[in-house]
Amino acid sequence: MNKEPKVSCTVIGYNIEQFVFQCLKSIFDQDYPSYEVIFVDDGSTDHTLEIAQKFKDVRSYTKENGGIISARAYGVERAKGEYIMFIDGDDYINPDMISSMVNELDIKNEKIDILFSDQWNEDSQSRFKVAKSKCLYGTYTGEEFIKNILSDNMLHFMFPKLYRRQFIIDAGYLEYPHITTGEDLFSNVCFGLCNPKVKYVNQVNYYYRFNFSSVTRKENPGILQQVKTLELIENYMKKKEVYDIYKEYLEYAWYSYVMLYLQYPFSPQFKKEIMESCRIRLSKYDTNPVYCQNIKRNTLFANILFKAYYKKPQIAGIIDYAIMSIRKIKHVVLR
Repeated sequence: MNKEPKVSCTVIGYNIEQFVFQCLKSIFDQDYPSYEVIFVDDGSTDHTLEIAQKFKDVRSYTKENGGIISARAYGVERAKGEYIMFIDGDDYINPDMISSMVNELDIKNEKIDILFSDQWNEDSQSRFKVAKSKCLYGTYTGEEFIKNILSDNMLHFMFPKLYRRQFIIDAGYLEYPHITTGEDLFSNVCFGLCNPKVKYVNQVNYYYRFNFSSVTRKENPGILQQVKTLELIENYMKKKEVYDIYKEYLEYAWYSYVMLYLQYPFSPQFKKEIMESCRIRLSKYDTNPVYCQNIKRNTLFANILFKAYYKKPQIAGIIDYAIMSIRKIKHVVLR
């Protein structure tokens, strides 16, 4: 690895001792020479840091637990590469991921601020399936990037992406607020507001592992914190005086948030809390043009479930139970 790397792989770990070796090994198996590996342990209480330190070329650090944005920012401050590649420590990558993505940067000598591709997502049976964005491969403006992310046409994760380091520093990433859920959505929307040149390429190199212990997989008050993240995005847009440009897309993001968690096996009472936390933002959902464009993405059952909690909360639990029972019997996936 060169002293002045092209890419800084910034890996974040928190209590992932069973996965971190595979993650780091996949990075050191790369066929590209110009990269560095920065490992930030976000206050783990297991052996995560010790395992990372066994890799002699890892620049490893430990900090107090502060959440994913603070850990990533900590790594960015110490990175030397022209580009940053964020990798979660429980995921892993193909051996040619860095070289293939850097090659895309060199095409036409374009100055790309954000380069991203498709990924492999692990399902509940530990099988990996390709997850693709729903837009065309090519280059996008910051405005197009935001609209596609908020309308679920682009995957909003911070991976698998290359970010030009100076761009995200200039975009204020080191000063972003402490957020516990919805961090990737918030970060990418804010980046989009800083006029990046974005490129989406036809590759599938990143393996995203499904974390069953995540706050977003369980009935947890932390899920409701995503409402605050959406509010932060709204306030940030208003501060930048661009809210009117994205209003319909942000309204759809509220709908998408509710729709996602209504389909989880949570209690009806918790689902009602989710709906009530967003009800005021959903008043025009059925006339929202972004919603109308995307309505066919949802199954009949998903739409019935949403309308039950929105329009008939007093009997929504009964309808929910009936749908979930049918789903179990017929193995129907709602979305």
